[in-house]
Amino acid sequence: MKHLFFIFLVSLLLLPCGSSAAKVDQSYRKIARNYGFVLEAKPRLGNGIGGQRISVEETEKELERFFKALQELPQNFVRQSGINKVMICKNLTLHKEKADGIAAGDCIYLTLGFHPRTVYHELFHVFDPKRKNSRWTKLNNKEFYYQGSKFYPQKNSRKNRRRKEKAKSFKADFVSEYAQSFEWEDRAETFSFMVAEKEKFLERTKKSPVLKQKMLFIIDITSNRKLLGKNYWKERFGTETF
Repeated sequence: MKHLFFIFLVSLLLLPCGSSAAKVDQSYRKIARNYGFVLEAKPRLGNGIGGQRISVEETEKELERFFKALQELPQNFVRQSGINKVMICKNLTLHKEKADGIAAGDCIYLTLGFHPRTVYHELFHVFDPKRKNSRWTKLNNKEFYYQGSKFYPQKNSRKNRRRKEKAKSFKADFVSEYAQSFEWEDRAETFSFMVAEKEKFLERTKKSPVLKQKMLFIIDITSNRKLLGKNYWKERFGTETF
């Protein structure tokens, strides 16, 4: 969702929104240390972000799902992404609109009941601070224009309405409707589907050369040995994919 520029920090503070980290089971702290971060409760909302506190019991349940989602990624990627904090809230909003997740600077916000795909989406935002990338832009059809979102809508002009109607012609080139909102959302969505829904994603690349090129772009920028490593995607998708 919202993506702000950040300063690289190695440690990560996982912040349950308003609950007491001191009461969270020690086993979660041990898992956190394996990823190079600690648990702490200092809720910080602002910049149009809203949310409600959750109980310790809810926090631990959400931590179970959060760490399970992270198991799909090498620890190096999480450590090197630049993320410093994660806050889990209830009824998360951005500019009063419901949000599944938000990336703001070095912090990820997740709403209660988040989908694992949201973790990958927001984590990729922190890893990928560029709002525009000329290589990525050239992958789309020259007639396609990103459409904006409910958080940052485009002006309702006749020109933008025509562009929105035209965008339907390129639906197969995007993993979701939200991927058509902004370029940086497109990359984050593509990465999240590659990690969370690999079989369905690969089937879709067979129908869209553009989407396959987007996949290869993501593979290229994440395969550094300090990130996912050169074998991560080969093991996930199979060597015949490339």
